[in-house]
Amino acid sequence: MDYLLKGIALAVMLAGFFAPVRAAGAAPLAIKFEADQLQGESMILQMAVGGDGQIIAAGKRVGFYATGRWEFLEQTRTAEINGLLVDGDTLWVGSTGAISRIKLPLHRDSQVETLVLPELANAGVVWYLARRGESLVVTTKEDVWFVDLPTNGVRRIRLPNPARIFLHRIDGKLIVTARTHPPQEVGDGELRPMENPHLYPAAQSWLGAAGDFIIGGSVHRKQEGRYVPWVRLKVEGDEILYTSAVLWGDRFVVVTWNHGLFLVHTVTGQIEQITHPMVLPSPGGTHAVVDRQQRLWVATTRGIALFEPYRIGRIFPTREFPISAYRAGGLTISYEDRSEFLPVEGPMQRGNRVYSFAPTSHGPAFGQWSALAIGEKRFGSMGNMVGSIAELPSGRVLASADERVYLADFPTGRADPVATGAPAFSSLAVVGDTVWAATETFELYRSPAKEPLAFEKVADLSNLSPSVVHGLGGTLIVANNDAVTFGGVSERVGGTAGL
Repeated sequence: MDYLLKGIALAVMLAGFFAPVRAAGAAPLAIKFEADQLQGESMILQMAVGGDGQIIAAGKRVGFYATGRWEFLEQTRTAEINGLLVDGDTLWVGSTGAISRIKLPLHRDSQVETLVLPELANAGVVWYLARRGESLVVTTKEDVWFVDLPTNGVRRIRLPNPARIFLHRIDGKLIVTARTHPPQEVGDGELRPMENPHLYPAAQSWLGAAGDFIIGGSVHRKQEGRYVPWVRLKVEGDEILYTSAVLWGDRFVVVTWNHGLFLVHTVTGQIEQITHPMVLPSPGGTHAVVDRQQRLWVATTRGIALFEPYRIGRIFPTREFPISAYRAGGLTISYEDRSEFLPVEGPMQRGNRVYSFAPTSHGPAFGQWSALAIGEKRFGSMGNMVGSIAELPSGRVLASADERVYLADFPTGRADPVATGAPAFSSLAVVGDTVWAATETFELYRSPAKEPLAFEKVADLSNLSPSVVHGLGGTLIVANNDAVTFGGVSERVGGTAGL
């Protein structure tokens, strides 16, 4: 996900939402996705990260995050989906009494194939899925199932218990745990007795595991080959109901059904609890995953929360005034005379000042002085400031610089000027099959989004300031300092005088 951050200090507002309160400068930046942004889905029960980094979520439908929005697949609708497994280019989906598969990456027209498994029809909720050789390992409330994928043959092992059966990967082993049974290792179509790696072998209730940590009645840390009690999570009142756990940088994240998140520092043992509704859609957490950019995605009963890694999404002082910041693989901060790129891992890198930014299919594009940088390529000799960038459906990239517009071809590394017949463009946007452009002389132009480009003037804009054009969900947004319009230039949706 690539996006522009303005007002980095907004994260200060989040500092008070964590308990115990951390020192100023450490609160992670969070973004929420609720039902109106999730195509009506509210209770999100499971999340996964595809092999290509695609973010996947499931509630009653399976959905994916792309180009700044969530898309949920109607063809996957069912009562509830609690199990997701990414297995190469296949997504396995576990719902009530059924298992399906979908080819990855997901798209709007993805096809769903449901396995014919009559034995599972009355098994209830499918909680966990894992792959073991040619078999799919499945757990329901009281059963472990082995599904032989070449034949769809099913073997059932019953483990009566009052809750549900968990699957964990611990020390390179796939392990089944349940409240009333000792942990057992998953073999080829069987469960094998194993030595309990807990310091106290009577401890059987493992509710989440990641790295060298497991969660039961308390957080346990691995020491000398054994898991020993380390820190206890405490709240006033009722019992904590744990749902999952994940390792996020130097935090062991514990997700709960009734008390939000607990972040346990893996070195110091310091505990932070996150419950505030401005950060977390609901204190009812169901699952969490960490993506390739080390961002934490949390599924809740009322939506999804996204947390930036502490190194990037936090409050930090700067000696100079930052002009803008862009999130694309790391954090790029632009100053008057330079830019600084802070990757998720590794040392800071300095570069030229950035005047504009746009995500493209070739990687993030940055407009610099007399140059356009896209991924690892740099297109030079573009006049002065490159002030606006937009990608055509063909993959070629438009960039405006002073009174010229350039068309950059990423494979060849060439950037050629484009005749527009218009004054200098201050802003560019591609919306559907049209390129829109606002000029320094307060006019709106458009062209078909295919070559050769042919711009025509369609309207005069406010003469108070140059306008900005932007595409949002197939709609053109035009903004200047006294109005915002959408759908072209005819519908004024709000004055901005005084802002």
